[in-house]
Amino acid sequence: MIEKPTIVIGDVHGCFFTLQKLLKQLPHNAEIIFVGDLCDRGNYSKEVIECVMHNYVSLLGNHESYMLEYAKPALEGKPNRWIDESYMGGKECLKSYKNAHDVLFKHLEWIAQNPLYLLRDSYFITHAFALPYFKRRDIEEKQHSFLVNRVRDIEKWGHDFEEGYEQYGLINVFGHETFHEVMIQDNLYGIDTSCVYGNKLSALELGSMKIYEASVHPLDISPICAADVASYFETYGVDSIEWVLSEEMITLSMKLQPHIVQEAIVSMDEAMQTYLSLFDIDIVQPNASSQMTLLNLTIKFAKIGATKK
Repeated sequence: MIEKPTIVIGDVHGCFFTLQKLLKQLPHNAEIIFVGDLCDRGNYSKEVIECVMHNYVSLLGNHESYMLEYAKPALEGKPNRWIDESYMGGKECLKSYKNAHDVLFKHLEWIAQNPLYLLRDSYFITHAFALPYFKRRDIEEKQHSFLVNRVRDIEKWGHDFEEGYEQYGLINVFGHETFHEVMIQDNLYGIDTSCVYGNKLSALELGSMKIYEASVHPLDISPICAADVASYFETYGVDSIEWVLSEEMITLSMKLQPHIVQEAIVSMDEAMQTYLSLFDIDIVQPNASSQMTLLNLTIKFAKIGATKK
């Protein structure tokens, strides 16, 4: 029996701001489990993984498996499909680690330890639809299915399903396969509701089966992100610029005098100017002797509709 609230969150795919919106809705004492695919496609894989690894539990998703396989070769400039195929989202993921490769390596170590499944009472929690592999869940050659199988792929993979899996007495909660709404079908709950494609991030509370939702935050899937802003200011002679995200703010730390920052903003191209118009901008020099300048970009919620659920 589940003794405290247990909530499973669908595929986040680098949507940090959306995730913060969703987490605010959840009971504070809940065990929170992620089904994997924390990374790729959205703008802020680094921040999503950092948040989850220090606070919650996550399964291994197929996109984490790509990250494990291809991140280091990508840093070495070696061609690979994670970066070269745009649909995979590796390029966005790697961009989020700009100037933070040490963080990337720590994240890879954590990801490598994430399990393929979890059991909570009668709930079988997996990244992909995996109930037909339950009896073989610890057989290595079948574990790839836990990353890639879909309900709609039954004609392709059905020959390998275990007979009678529908009567196992388990409820399979999974992500990976995208739906517009949480998919409920007998003892199956598909909770990837296409957040990174502009829809919403969903969570399911085990037992009550209550659904929590947050619509995608525009900054998570915008064509420009914090890494692009950092790259722009680095053209003004700064070796590297770091940024920090909070629920309502992006803060960039740079060794540029405030008047140079102001001049740089005025000189931006139209696309970057449009992006910055989404924020209230505060340029701060911490003290008179400091070379560091803080560029605080505070989200204009009313303007971009970020408060909607």
